[in-house]
Amino acid sequence: MGIKGTAPVSWEEATSEDCLYLAIWTPANATTASKLPVLFFMTGGAFTTGGINIGWQKPTNWVERTQEHIVVTINYRVNIFGWPNARGLKEQNLGIMDQRAALEWVYENIEQFGGDRYKIVQWGQSAGSQSVDFHSYAFHDNPLVRGYFMQSGTALKSLGFSDYDQTNFTFVAKQFNCDFPNPAAELECMRQIPFAQISNFIGQYSDNGTEPALSFSVVPDERLIFSDYPARSAAGKVAHRPAIISNCANEYASLITYPVNNLTAGPDPDAVLEGDLTDWICPTANSTLLRNQQNIPVYRYQNAGQYPNLNPFRWLGAYHASDLPMNFGTYPIQEYLGNSTTFEAEVSRTMQDHILAFLKDPLNGPQSLGWQPVNSSLVSGGKVLRFGADGKAVQQVDRVEIDGPCRGIGQYNQFP
Repeated sequence: MGIKGTAPVSWEEATSEDCLYLAIWTPANATTASKLPVLFFMTGGAFTTGGINIGWQKPTNWVERTQEHIVVTINYRVNIFGWPNARGLKEQNLGIMDQRAALEWVYENIEQFGGDRYKIVQWGQSAGSQSVDFHSYAFHDNPLVRGYFMQSGTALKSLGFSDYDQTNFTFVAKQFNCDFPNPAAELECMRQIPFAQISNFIGQYSDNGTEPALSFSVVPDERLIFSDYPARSAAGKVAHRPAIISNCANEYASLITYPVNNLTAGPDPDAVLEGDLTDWICPTANSTLLRNQQNIPVYRYQNAGQYPNLNPFRWLGAYHASDLPMNFGTYPIQEYLGNSTTFEAEVSRTMQDHILAFLKDPLNGPQSLGWQPVNSSLVSGGKVLRFGADGKAVQQVDRVEIDGPCRGIGQYNQFP
């Protein structure tokens, strides 16, 4: 096949408490002398789900096509196991610690698989993308990577944290008779409960729409997760490494509550637009400005393509995560919705080639393809690549077309 991989012993075991694995895809002929660049990928899933065993996030086709890079994907703890916010714990952001431990392992060991520890780019999508940005601030003085790729999410996206009294973990503990005033006793009791029972309770609680809602996500601790990222950036406490920051044109369409009685019509477009700007586009615009102010090169792109096998409804447009099959080259496995197209294949290859150029040389590589970093702290400064729109694999558009509405300039085009 022209590729070799290292992965967990069993792909079939989808859920296990023994979960902290990573998977490595390398060209078949890679040796310790190859010194290939490495993409270190962290999956999304709203900090509640995700993992390496996801079909459209396996880079087999991409690595086989190029034979020029390695892709590593990782598991990390999520939901109550990754961000417990428990009274008996000192560290609450265990998922972030898992991510860092995996990166440290790759840094120390990737040369055995043909990689170069000094050519790692940290990449994530959605919650994984936010996590990438979290790392750029938390480990600004020892990043271990030479570039960042943030795909649909930055540290400036609202954390939505509200459990300052640490009641959510205790509420779950009470359901398993771990109702102890002493935090250490509560925690020790919960450690004896099978993880599947805890996971099932939280899932059913959420599925039933029970109130008050339970939420387990990253916790501001001012060590790994910060409450004021603009202040951190202004103080220079962000890794000075080039970055790609990207979005889909219609992120929120797949995240809003669907109109089950009229799926063809779709949700309220004004509500989708508000979600696009508030949760995705404007945090990206603001994150770009912060880095520009620190003279950090930022390359920007927008995924705007929509294809028969990825879009069951036209109103979805280029929805959140619809670029993942394009990145990984796995779009053909989605053909249960329709046939993939030659244009889709062209867009996928073009997108991969631009990312690979960044991976090979984050500072100058994209410029060899005519992709320049946005070059000003002003919203009008620079060009953004747009993939898949208007029958073009890639084109360059003024940054103001995307970021402008975040500054009250113009209208945002969702490409529905």
